[in-house]
Amino acid sequence: MSSVSAVFVVLGIILAFAATIVAWVMIVPESKRPQLNKFFQYLHDLFNFKSLWLEKILKFLYIFETLACVIVGFFMLFSFNTYSGVYGRSHVTWNGWIGLLIMILGPILVRVGYEFMMMLVLLVKNTMELNDKLNAQPGSRYQEKLEEEKRREEEAAARRAEKEAERIAYAQQQYAQQQYEQYGQQYEQQRYEQHPQQNMQQNPQQNPQPEAPDANQDNNG
Repeated sequence: MSSVSAVFVVLGIILAFAATIVAWVMIVPESKRPQLNKFFQYLHDLFNFKSLWLEKILKFLYIFETLACVIVGFFMLFSFNTYSGVYGRSHVTWNGWIGLLIMILGPILVRVGYEFMMMLVLLVKNTMELNDKLNAQPGSRYQEKLEEEKRREEEAAARRAEKEAERIAYAQQQYAQQQYEQYGQQYEQQRYEQHPQQNMQQNPQQNPQPEAPDANQDNNG
């Protein structure tokens, strides 16, 4: 295996593991099924073995083998073998009896064999259906488990919504404070530009006037 192929294999395994975790959390739980669309509900049923493919496969194989026995046996009714005898005479034998055996005994043996296999499949299927009926009854442990999971999800969603509301309120408060400070600075700037002399009188310390010379100092001088 080349290095590139090895990288692809490792990458595929990592992606498959990540997809498995996502499916296990988002699709497999029974409480998630009502929230899924039809495609993901099909995946949910598939991953949880809600339907048995083995039953359908066995039915297909049973029909195929039964028809194969009948059709092959029918064609063998017209089968003959020709061979030379001791004195050079040719002999012809009819193999139709083999075809008759295949047409009669073949479907019977196939039916018996597949009935044994289908007994196991139907036993499992009936058990699954019985469990589904018992779990669907109100007050069952399965329903209590579903209600508990639903309650936990609702509480988690409520906590997330509360945190999101707090975050939005804090962001709005910060934005309002920034706008207030910005508008205050703009207002002070506009007022200063419109009445510069009035601002100078109100703030004499910012624009100090030159002090008059002291009379005593002039006399002494």
